[in-house]
Amino acid sequence: MTDYVAVSRAGRALGEDASDSKLTNRDIVTMRRLRSDDPAHWTFRRLGEAFDCSPRYAEKICKYEKRHSAPYEFRRVKVHVKCSGHDQWAKGWKGDDE
Repeated sequence: MTDYVAVSRAGRALGEDASDSKLTNRDIVTMRRLRSDDPAHWTFRRLGEAFDCSPRYAEKICKYEKRHSAPYEFRRVKVHVKCSGHDQWAKGWKGDDE
């Protein structure tokens, strides 16, 4: 099974596909929407608690200092599937189908 991931010009996966990502793209959109709708209630501290991240990271997300990159390209990858008790993991970037 294959899927596509967004990558930067340097070839690094972006958004929730990045290996160090803790929040999904939906979490990011929700966090930004909550903050813009009611900033008095949704402080950075409250957002951090709600999304299990630091208040500073929540602030950077809401101010588009984090998770705002436009993808340079999309690359095809094999995805992990469970089949008959055997694990099959992603093999790598496009063209790596062996």
